Amino acid sequence: MAAAVRTFGNYLRHFTRSVDIVDDRIFEAVRQLVYKYVRDELGATYFSLACTQVVNDVAVLKTLWSSEGEEHFTPIRSSADEYHSQISVSFGQQKPLWIVNPDRRPLRETHTYVDLWSNITNLPPYREPVNRDLRTSIVVPLVHWDRVLGVIYLETASYLEITEVAKDELRLLADALAILYDLQQANRAQATGTRDAISELQDILSTTKFPRLTKPQIFIASSSRADDQVLAIIQEVLDEYSDRLNVVLWSRIEESGSITLQIVEEIAKSRFGMCYFSEPAPASEHRFRDNPNVVFEAGMLHSLTNSPAGRPAGWIPIRERESPPAPFDFAAERMEIVPRNTGGEVIEQRLRANLRQRMNRLLSDDPFQGSPARWKPVMVSWSSEAVPPAGGPAPLTLGGGYRRATVVKAVERVTGIEPASRAWKARALPLSYTRRYGCGERIISRSRRTWTRWRRRTGSSCGPRPTRRRRRGRGRANGCGSARTASRS
Repeated sequence: MAAAVRTFGNYLRHFTRSVDIVDDRIFEAVRQLVYKYVRDELGATYFSLACTQVVNDVAVLKTLWSSEGEEHFTPIRSSADEYHSQISVSFGQQKPLWIVNPDRRPLRETHTYVDLWSNITNLPPYREPVNRDLRTSIVVPLVHWDRVLGVIYLETASYLEITEVAKDELRLLADALAILYDLQQANRAQATGTRDAISELQDILSTTKFPRLTKPQIFIASSSRADDQVLAIIQEVLDEYSDRLNVVLWSRIEESGSITLQIVEEIAKSRFGMCYFSEPAPASEHRFRDNPNVVFEAGMLHSLTNSPAGRPAGWIPIRERESPPAPFDFAAERMEIVPRNTGGEVIEQRLRANLRQRMNRLLSDDPFQGSPARWKPVMVSWSSEAVPPAGGPAPLTLGGGYRRATVVKAVERVTGIEPASRAWKARALPLSYTRRYGCGERIISRSRRTWTRWRRRTGSSCGPRPTRRRRRGRGRANGCGSARTASRS
């Protein structure tokens, strides 16, 4: 048996069913091929593709392709709720049309039309797309996944008799073009979504504070004439946080260039700040005064800390008690006053304790700081051992071992981490907390009430249980993560 002859429509539909991405360039290239094919095979004088759109709350067929490069808007229905044109009939009834005049006259010169394809009668008046005498008008709806996307229509100057081969070929072309158009629209939607997503990422990158990939930086500002004993204590306390902070002292910036610009850059890169304002004030009613340079640097830290887009998260101002009144902008800040005895000597132990307390609070108030242990996921494990665990005796089990469990802590549901502090919880989005319980090899996250209900419903004896009274001499049923308690001798 001879193999069936494949037409251009067969190859085009096979192509459209094989591709996944169709952009405007591919769509235009296929359009040129289809137009060349119908022009050569059918003698098409005019070829166009129109798809449905809504313009001013009215459904219309908008020309997307046109061999003449023109754009038309054809209403689907008129104000009397009748089809506006012959292509509207094909679109609305989802039927192809092959329209001619029985006398083979140009269609624009007559009001008598015959549909040789679907035999539709009472057709609306013919509306010529170009100013030419056209004798055959062919309209085929574009249908994909039971959705009517539009129509293709071509006009010829000659009178064409309809054939089964022509009908099959035009159906294949319409099916292929419907698939391509759907893929093109999907590609446009994806490209638009991608551009919007990139724009949102740019906004997020410019407005959101993220955890630093390296140790955060703290900038230390002081006068070159400041009390060396106070500076030594500050350095000593900061050394205790060297595993969590990168300390930058203004006096140790050794790069060439403007020292003012370098200080500004270091403050902008810093997550925290500490300013020791005071320096000796000879021939003055006060023993100390504020250094102007430190006041300027503190002003930068203060403004950036209170800015939504600022990088510094907080700073610690330090002053001497025997100083003039604090600058107005810093008056509301909680000053750390250097403690001194009646002889004017620094009370080192108290100053160290105060600085440690302020540093701990500063780090805990930062959502991306805090003790590393607080941010590790909290797991629950159960095991039986042959010897009592360290830290005290445990109830003896019937299996000859001892029951041991880790402490259950509140963790964040999604990330499995604890919040750093109350201040972070107040600034962050509302978090939902849960508890994690161990059940054999599993880790289940539930609230205690939900856990109790689940255990009662399933009959499971996994994990920690609510405290309840038991009759003397009776133990709990043996199960996953639990054991029957026996009396000790």
